[in-house]
Amino acid sequence: MSIRALTASFVLTPLAAVAIVAIAACGGSGNGASLFDGTQPDSGPIVAPYDGGSLLPGPDANADAAVACTPAVLGTSFKAVWKPPTTAAAAKCDPTQTEGYWDNCLAASVTSSQCTTFIAANADCASCLQSDDTDAAYGAVIWHSNRAFYTLNTAGCIANELNDVTATSCGAAYQAAVQCEETACSVCGVADYALFPACEKAASSECTEYLTALGTVCGDGLRDASDPASVCTSANNTKDAYLAIAPVFCGPGT
Repeated sequence: MSIRALTASFVLTPLAAVAIVAIAACGGSGNGASLFDGTQPDSGPIVAPYDGGSLLPGPDANADAAVACTPAVLGTSFKAVWKPPTTAAAAKCDPTQTEGYWDNCLAASVTSSQCTTFIAANADCASCLQSDDTDAAYGAVIWHSNRAFYTLNTAGCIANELNDVTATSCGAAYQAAVQCEETACSVCGVADYALFPACEKAASSECTEYLTALGTVCGDGLRDASDPASVCTSANNTKDAYLAIAPVFCGPGT
């Protein structure tokens, strides 16, 4: 079965359930927009930029089910856990390998066997790029639910670019907001990725503490070209976001 293309636009109010939420608290001061401004690509699956935390289906994902879901009430039960980035500029992937991983493991038409073949031929690069959500540290790509879907590690990219991978960093605050909304929307399951945008937007009321902290710690300039972390947040579609984030982890650096 081929990977199912994501057809819904994700809105996160800062993807490990997987996509992006519009975080008004971290709006870019240069353009007056929220951090996730909902810009749509000219072609291909309609997704919000950056893939900060909502679900993108993995190889052989099931077809979506048309059932709505609402975020779970978290109360004080949720506590974010910082998962720092695995590497910075590890020089494990050249540009051809980086794009090859997208084409063979993440693009809408790939199969699990296609991805397995690519990984076998590019083991060091693939090992650097990908991680599982149960790992203690995250690579550029985070797989979830036995690789049924993935997120891009925008938070780890921010931490690397700002040279601060501590638990009090902007990257950690970004990840905490994403984790909270993902947790609240885990009730959606993994059958229908189109459900997550609306659920995560609604989950902002459950995650006020983390969204407020995000604005406080990161300020309002993450999307400004002058900010080192803007490379992590300035793409307009998922592929471009991946191609910007992956080299921060596994490219040669500067």
